[in-house]
Amino acid sequence: MKNKSLLFLFLSVTIFSCKKDEDNVPALSTEDQILLEISELPEIEDVDIEQIPFSKMEVLLTVEDKEPSTFELFFDYYTDGKLKTIFDTEDTLYQFNYATDRLTIETGDNSTFFYLEENGLADSLQGLTNEFKYYFKNDYFLRTTENTSLKKDYSSEGNLINYRNDQLTAEYFYMDSLNTIRQEVLSPLTFHWSFRDKYLGNFSTNLLKTAIFHDASIGYDYTLLFSYEFDEENRVSKVIINRQDNDMSSLIEYVLTY
Repeated sequence: MKNKSLLFLFLSVTIFSCKKDEDNVPALSTEDQILLEISELPEIEDVDIEQIPFSKMEVLLTVEDKEPSTFELFFDYYTDGKLKTIFDTEDTLYQFNYATDRLTIETGDNSTFFYLEENGLADSLQGLTNEFKYYFKNDYFLRTTENTSLKKDYSSEGNLINYRNDQLTAEYFYMDSLNTIRQEVLSPLTFHWSFRDKYLGNFSTNLLKTAIFHDASIGYDYTLLFSYEFDEENRVSKVIINRQDNDMSSLIEYVLTY
């Protein structure tokens, strides 16, 4: 009986001592946690792919048993290939103004300020009440303190393979053709493109073949199947997306004019 009492005392002291030691270990800061996650990810091959400017994107959306809808977007670029403006038939939607250490994006009456590193990548974003940091690996954007649930993971070949935020997760599969059209699909719904420039890092190396999304907020799964047409100069002239979700199918065509 005495031995059992001593064993209980030993275990009790050990358990509570361990707990006390754990309590004394300082919690990692948000930045330290992000840096730790990034360090554990594989190195990403930095593939320098020329993003070919196109001047116009026409989008045709055909939903099962509904009339098709057509949208037009127009793109203007600086001489160095960076985005300058994105506009439709009525308004300028985005205006990109680059300075040595800052990018200002104007949308209507609102302006967003990205502070840039020497390599042109975003270091931080000045919000209304706070400044948010951005984190990269091999020039690929992976994490941000703006939304700590947002995580992007790339393959060693430079293709985005997993994306997740508060409610959405996505898995991606690729073709062999190179991504020269700034393709980055972070939403299962039209418009799919993120319409950004390289201040948020490199784009995926290859064109998408399949993207599978799960929206936890509504319990929907979306499967996007991609196919492409090319012009005589081997530039992407059309992106065709066959989208399947829980209730219906849709066909979305992106026609690019250079």
